[in-house]
Amino acid sequence: INVSNVGSIETDGALSHGVILQSIGGGGGAFLSDSSDITVAANADNSGNGGDIHFDQTGDVIALGDGSIGILAQSLGGGGGFINRIFMDTAGGAGTSGAINLNVNGDVAATGENGVGIFAQSRGATSQGNIDIQFAADKRIIVGDSGVGVEISGGKENTFVNDGIVFAATTIGSPDGIAVRGSEGNETITNNGTFYGNVDLGTGSNSLTSAEDASVYSGNTLFIGDGADQFFTNRGSLSLGDTTTSYTTDLTGSYVQSATGELDISIDAANDGIDLLHITHTADLQGKLNIIMENVALLKAGQRDLTYLRADEGILNQNMELVAPVSAVAQYSFVAEPAAAAEAAPMSFFAVADAVPPVAAAISMDVSYSGFGTLNNNQTAIGSYIDRVQAAGSSPELAPMITGIFALPTSTELAAAYDSMSPEVYTSSQR
Repeated sequence: INVSNVGSIETDGALSHGVILQSIGGGGGAFLSDSSDITVAANADNSGNGGDIHFDQTGDVIALGDGSIGILAQSLGGGGGFINRIFMDTAGGAGTSGAINLNVNGDVAATGENGVGIFAQSRGATSQGNIDIQFAADKRIIVGDSGVGVEISGGKENTFVNDGIVFAATTIGSPDGIAVRGSEGNETITNNGTFYGNVDLGTGSNSLTSAEDASVYSGNTLFIGDGADQFFTNRGSLSLGDTTTSYTTDLTGSYVQSATGELDISIDAANDGIDLLHITHTADLQGKLNIIMENVALLKAGQRDLTYLRADEGILNQNMELVAPVSAVAQYSFVAEPAAAAEAAPMSFFAVADAVPPVAAAISMDVSYSGFGTLNNNQTAIGSYIDRVQAAGSSPELAPMITGIFALPTSTELAAAYDSMSPEVYTSSQR
């Protein structure tokens, strides 16, 4: 199949797919019904080979109904097809499946319940073709929080190059949908634009690379693969979840952040909650760690260590620049965690075990409205009073003042602000 379409496509209603492309060897096709009482029994007696599919789309594809797929492409060996969304696969007979190549230059929206933007499947019992998807710059794939932006099923050596935006959420601030999902093929995913949502690349040998100037706004899951050699390489920016609450993202695989990469971490001043990136294998950290403060009006005085990253098999390198808000009342620094030395091997007086890399990374945040010893007695007294007020929970009426104090970058400006609150200014002017 070789199809090129210029123009927009729009459908509405349940299971109203925008584009359907099928090459099925051994019989099968598509069955759509409004019945909920359907039983599927696949017949593996058929045999035949699915062919290659090449599709170029210029223009938007909008599929608004529940269960709808924007672009659906299937190459299947041994029969098969799809029945509603209950069954989408080969029937299991003998045969091979072909290569699928999709070039999409237009918005794709599948905003109904369980919508899928692009679904590409190459499945056959004997062998499976490669799946390659290219999505153009300045274009958007939009699905809801129950949807999948791009789904790759089967195939062999598969690629998805995103130059646009894949948005898998119902609302901004909740990346709960799946931006990209793979299966048993080897998925090589390149993000040159924006991913907003979870990533699950399946059981193959996989990688995700996010380019310089690209962005990933992760949900709770970044599943690259079970092995330590399955990497998420971040050369752009990674933000965990939303920026209004502390958020944990579980990354299955290993994480490499390059010298151009940035990790955005939010701290919730209301409860000292902090975003956490949990990595099942190793981490190699360069670039920047950006601290974003939320609910500053509730920030309490005192020092605390806050863990923002854990790597179960160790942090192999930690050479990040800390970029934090500049404030006269808050100080930030990395917490030094020396590598623990393993015990020497038994029965040896000479062998020294390799140092064990740390498994956690933390920052220290120290807050003092008293100015860390830079203020005079009257100014310090005002700061100490604010320390006590914040410890007691502050109040909505004080929120603008506390937020303004936190925004002061220098002790000189802090002193001037406190002088404006002090009776010392009034009494000195009367002498």
